[in-house]
Amino acid sequence: MRLLKRDRDHGGLSCIVLGGTGAGKTTFMLSAVALPLLETREILFWRDSEFCQWTFLPLNRVKLLLSPFYEYEWIDKDTGETVNVDDYVRNSYCYTLEDFYEKAEPNVLNVVYTDYAGWFNFISSVLLMRRDVRWVSLFMDEVEKFVPANVEGNRWRMNLEFANALAEFRKNFISFYCAAQDYGDVDYRVTNKLNFKVYLRNARVPKAHSMVYPQVPRHLNMGEAVIEGMGEFTKHTFTKLQHQLNLLVRIKPLLAGNGLAESYAADAAMEELENEAGEASVNAGAS
Repeated sequence: MRLLKRDRDHGGLSCIVLGGTGAGKTTFMLSAVALPLLETREILFWRDSEFCQWTFLPLNRVKLLLSPFYEYEWIDKDTGETVNVDDYVRNSYCYTLEDFYEKAEPNVLNVVYTDYAGWFNFISSVLLMRRDVRWVSLFMDEVEKFVPANVEGNRWRMNLEFANALAEFRKNFISFYCAAQDYGDVDYRVTNKLNFKVYLRNARVPKAHSMVYPQVPRHLNMGEAVIEGMGEFTKHTFTKLQHQLNLLVRIKPLLAGNGLAESYAADAAMEELENEAGEASVNAGAS
């Protein structure tokens, strides 16, 4: 499959998987992409949420990378009881951004639990600045929550920062796989930089950005996908996965971070103070 091909001359790949709720977006990324890559020496990072999508993989193929700035409560969704995740899967606490990379391992899915600022700074300050040339893959489910369309202010600027970082992935041997319910829900500055689109059952095809007929996804069965990119499209089948655990995690912040969001807030406050000072200076001169 083209999404798995690695070529030093071409560099990293980027892809968005599209489909409604229950169409199999997470399953496609895990089954069709992550599982085959686990057999290589590539380093895989999966940014997870409270739904613990990593539990679809064999537990010995997972490593959790946790932040000391948060408290994690792991809950069995069947019983409602709190469980000790240490009994099921390996994990490490990462006290610096560099720790997320240094403690990551090949042949496992390195699951990252951190906020927007931590994830972005890990990408921009660590992955894009690393000295080695190992292949790296990043996975993001529900990417529309990370870089939503039609935003303003600081969020618009943050989306631009991520789009600019994404443009650097290819030459840094980083591949990026993400999923969203609708192409239009994701900032166009991000989607414009993606090489491939994957359509699952009943996915909406963006007419202005695709050679696939809009009605094609309606005729797909569960476990079938159409992969479009590099001037062609092909049909692919993938295997459904079963939960190894049925977990939910509740994440509570312990300390305020010092990441991207805070720096933007500081910049905005400083700009406001400078504007007020400028207005005061003009008023003083006029008097």
